[in-house]
Amino acid sequence: MRWQKQWDENHTTAAWTKQLIPRLAPWSNVDYYTAQFLTGHGQFCACTKRFAITIDDLCPLCGTVDTAEYPIYTSARWTTSRRHLRTKLNLTSKNIIPTVPEQKKTGIT
Repeated sequence: MRWQKQWDENHTTAAWTKQLIPRLAPWSNVDYYTAQFLTGHGQFCACTKRFAITIDDLCPLCGTVDTAEYPIYTSARWTTSRRHLRTKLNLTSKNIIPTVPEQKKTGIT
C-alpha cells in the first residue's frame, strides 16, 4: 500500500512505466527482461547511448531507433516471436501489459 501511494503521488518520474502499470500489486515479482521493457532501461541502444556506453541509438540490423518498445512492437528481428505470441497466447500490443502477470503464473513466459 505504501509503495502504491508513493507511485500515485510521484508526478516527476517513471511516466512510461506508469502508463503501462497503474497498479503495482500484480507486478511485484518481474524478471530481468520484463523489467527492462517496463522501465525503458536496459540493453536498448537508446538507453546505452544515453549512458555513453554506445555511440549511437540505432538498431544495428535496420537503423531504427532501438528503444524498449522497438523489439516488442516493430523490430523485424522479433517478427516470428511476436507472431507466436499472438497465435499461442492471443497477445497484442494492446493487451500485453495486463497479460504478463497472468502468463507468469502459468509458466508460459
